[in-house]
Amino acid sequence: MFVLALTLFLYTFGYGGITSFVALYTRDSGVRPEGLFFSIFSVVIIATRPFLGRLADKKGRTRVMFPCLALIAIGMGVLAISAQLPFLVASAVLFGIGFGSAYPAFAAYILEHVDARRRGAALAAFYLLWTRALAPARFYSA
Repeated sequence: MFVLALTLFLYTFGYGGITSFVALYTRDSGVRPEGLFFSIFSVVIIATRPFLGRLADKKGRTRVMFPCLALIAIGMGVLAISAQLPFLVASAVLFGIGFGSAYPAFAAYILEHVDARRRGAALAAFYLLWTRALAPARFYSA
């Protein structure tokens, strides 16, 4: 479970950084509109989460979770390459698919592998890591 907790913390920390600084990054790079990343990211999450959630239910959580983690990393890498519009859109799509579907797959995986009497504690720890990883983003945001 420690590896799962660490993985959750790391990809959530990346989310905090992106959501805190992508608008400043696009402003400095001259990409307009500045909120385009957030719009695409949100639409992609809404569009893909139901399908990938069902796929995780049918095929297994790890079969969805690992590719989603890879998409998160690729999305971050694409954003780092360039802040030009095509890269920004590609990053939002890749990061949105990965981030939007990794979270429910993580939660379901944890609940499947924890004794029924400890599910409340496991889910509380899960949410604690989630909120602690996002806290730095709130602190540093402009």
